[in-house]
Amino acid sequence: MDKKFSKEIPSFMLRKFSNKNFLFNGMKKKQFLKKISNLKVKIGKNCNKRKFCILCKKKLEKKDKFFHQSLRFFSCNNCTHVQSEFIYSKEIVQSLKKIIDYDKIYSLDPNQNLSKLKDIYKPKLDWFLQVLKQRKIKFDNLSICEIGSGNGLLLSLLEKKFKKLQGYEFNENLFLDAKKKLKDQSRINLSKLPIDELISNTSYDIYVAIFVFEHFFRIYDLIKAINEKKPGTIFFFSVPMLGFSSILETIFKDDFARNFDGLIHQQMFTNKSLQYFLKKSNLNIFAQWSFGQDANDMYRIMMDNIEDNYTDELYKFFDTNLKTIVNSFQKILDKNSLADSIHILAQKKK
Repeated sequence: MDKKFSKEIPSFMLRKFSNKNFLFNGMKKKQFLKKISNLKVKIGKNCNKRKFCILCKKKLEKKDKFFHQSLRFFSCNNCTHVQSEFIYSKEIVQSLKKIIDYDKIYSLDPNQNLSKLKDIYKPKLDWFLQVLKQRKIKFDNLSICEIGSGNGLLLSLLEKKFKKLQGYEFNENLFLDAKKKLKDQSRINLSKLPIDELISNTSYDIYVAIFVFEHFFRIYDLIKAINEKKPGTIFFFSVPMLGFSSILETIFKDDFARNFDGLIHQQMFTNKSLQYFLKKSNLNIFAQWSFGQDANDMYRIMMDNIEDNYTDELYKFFDTNLKTIVNSFQKILDKNSLADSIHILAQKKK
């Protein structure tokens, strides 16, 4: 298996949200965190408790609970998959959408789109194509599908490499935004189907899903859908992992949680639960790329917490020196299975 570690964190991503420049959907940091805190209080009062694991369907036990970000979670004693204690009600979901507006988050200006294309999506595409070439997989005439195309950045790059391409997005505004980025606008569809049904009802040689599976709460049905695919079908996907950032977000529970906030991300894969998913899906992993933004989270949280306590001179000293070690420290985390995410290339077994 081909293993790759680390990817330099782009300069525009370094400490993206500080105390001074924090602006999330028009809200300053204190206002945003206050709204999130108030919403978390409602979760225990208005939601049903989760009884069975969303990955392996085993009964969840009281002893499997742990606390994170002022919320309770389960780590399944069978597969260790991490998931929220409660099944969030429609009221909670709608309230969350008002606080965290995906349309605004992904509505980027042209310069931001260029930066993300160059520093985030192109390296992923290059790695994906390189691995296929190394395995002597001729992809020119293969059909490819991207599930959860978002605003179409990765899809626009795939369009240049694949003749038989189709993207599916679930958010109407993101779908309309994605159409603008494509030469052939018929390559993107607005899907009303859940992920498992979308996979079951389509037939492609390659399925791409970058940070999509974690938003689906019947992973066992996703496993069934993948098992229906023909042998040799390739899956290129990424998922968030319970890693170093998760620890930071447990300790600094009143700070901004980028990775495992318990609201947008209500479930997290562990090394064991990811292996369970691959095994039960009958997928043979042939390449993985582990990298994250954990060190950047550490840098941001540390600087935010000394900002009002240290002198300007001391603050600048630590700001300058911590910034220089972010990428080197991240490499250590990546190589020791502590990164907040992983990208996987796997193929349906014959």
